Amino acid sequence: MKNNLDGNLWNKIFGIFLILMGLFIFVLFSIWILIIKIIDIEDIIKELKRKENHLAISILEFLKHDEVYCLFFPMLFPILVIYSYSRWTAFNYFKFCD
Repeated sequence: MKNNLDGNLWNKIFGIFLILMGLFIFVLFSIWILIIKIIDIEDIIKELKRKENHLAISILEFLKHDEVYCLFFPMLFPILVIYSYSRWTAFNYFKFCD
């Protein structure tokens, strides 16, 4: 009885992990693909330079001057498929736990 409960607990934890990782990856790539290229980040960079946050400045500069972002638009569909699959897998872990 105890082993079955421990297995269910680990399945739930693994399911939550898959949901969170899939969501994190989907949001990260969506922000990179869509939002960074649309918004004007010069004001944000100026504010970060005033606060001397060099790491954030270098990340934003890289994202702003990235020339291969047009290759990421075709990648939206595979990312969505991976996200959907991880969500489905996590749902199955939850479904078969109890």
